Amino acid sequence: MVDQEDERTTPGLSQAKPEIDIDDRRPRRLGLWLMATGFGGFLLWASLAPLDAGVVASATVNVTDNRKTIQHLTGGSIKAILVREGDRVRRDQPLIELDPTRAIAEQGGISAQYIVARTVENRLQAERDGLDRVHFDPELLRRFAGDPRLQDALGLQARLFATRRSALTGEAGILKENIRGAEEQLKGLRQVQAARNAQIQLLNQELEGVRHLAAEGYVARNRLLELERNAAELIDQATARRDLAQAELIEAQDGLIVALRLLQEMLGGVPERLASLHREFPTPALQPASLQDWLGQAQANNPTLRAQHHKQQEAEEEVRRVRSGHWPTLDLVLGYTDSESDSISTLDQQNRYATAGVELNMPLFAGGGVSARVRQAVASHEQSIEELNATREEVLSATTRQFRGVQSGQARIRALERAVASSERAQDSAKKGFLAGSSTNLDILNAEEQVFIARRDLLEAKLRYLQARLQLAEAVGLLGDDDIDQANAYLGPELALTY
Repeated sequence: MVDQEDERTTPGLSQAKPEIDIDDRRPRRLGLWLMATGFGGFLLWASLAPLDAGVVASATVNVTDNRKTIQHLTGGSIKAILVREGDRVRRDQPLIELDPTRAIAEQGGISAQYIVARTVENRLQAERDGLDRVHFDPELLRRFAGDPRLQDALGLQARLFATRRSALTGEAGILKENIRGAEEQLKGLRQVQAARNAQIQLLNQELEGVRHLAAEGYVARNRLLELERNAAELIDQATARRDLAQAELIEAQDGLIVALRLLQEMLGGVPERLASLHREFPTPALQPASLQDWLGQAQANNPTLRAQHHKQQEAEEEVRRVRSGHWPTLDLVLGYTDSESDSISTLDQQNRYATAGVELNMPLFAGGGVSARVRQAVASHEQSIEELNATREEVLSATTRQFRGVQSGQARIRALERAVASSERAQDSAKKGFLAGSSTNLDILNAEEQVFIARRDLLEAKLRYLQARLQLAEAVGLLGDDDIDQANAYLGPELALTY
């Protein structure tokens, strides 16, 4: 009876009991999503946030993988280890692969310095040995064939060699002309001095006669004083002009000795003769005629500016490379192991297995080293930008200065040519006046001095014009053999050098 009652009442009780939800899939998904989001956000922050410092604390490092990054003492890191534990290796088999990024950057900088140093050495040797042109090292040309840095360095040193030689030769020619003018002036002064001495003798004779007449009371005292004053003035003027010409001659000779010494340092010896300039000196207009066009060519072709621009680009690439230390790296790892072993319990046991996988390296904290290197690279990049701007301003200033030197040199040469012609006519007039009795020896001497001064100024203006054209072509990076040939076309008869 009881059992039957239980069987009747049990279904009724089960129908009245409330249903309980025991499905945990929804909260479990929510929890996993929150954990994944939090951990992913932490990893993203850890990989991107630059940490400058850390707290020193004790810790225990457990090696979970045999793959480690090995840092060399002087820089460079291992990119990949090509063998595994237990692998058999053969002779000359590569075991590790180094990361070449930093080494390539350093090698590029050192190579550029080496190219510049060797080309400078070749130019200095050519200047020392007195060669007509620079002979560059064949090994250097072969080793860096096709390198644009080598072509820039070769062009720069060749232009420097030609410019320095032209400048020193021109300076020596100017000083030689100054010496010749001083010698002619001194010769004229000696002639004038002889004439003045004759005048002084006649004046002294007249003065002696006047003194006797004055002593007897036949001549006024004022007449005697006037004659004595005239004699003293003639003596003082002749002595002063002679001493001044002698001092100018000594100064010109000293300048010539210094210029010849510089020329000897460059050529390895002093030439016995130097070329002068043609009397006819054409000054063709610059092509292009606009200063802005020349400035544009200087910014595009100047080798020094281009080298500084490459240096700035290298510094920019270095900043990108160092900043990549904050980013994670993904490596594909493949391995194969074939091992043989013997033990007490096993004989001739062979194991072969292959592995393939993907390794993700997430940089979390490196003690602030990466951030410090980034700051250093950024500072170097900013420094290279400032150096580039300074070099650009120097190049533009030099281009403007030489452009104006050519433009003003043309007008100055034409004006001095007219001045030489006028001074020569004045000299002829003074000589004719002396024959007619209206001019004195002093007038002739002054006219001759003006002729030599005008000729000297004209020679200096011509040489400065040639130097300005060469230096303008050098500033824009277009100086070549044709420019040197055009400058040589202005050279005329040779003058013997005397010491």
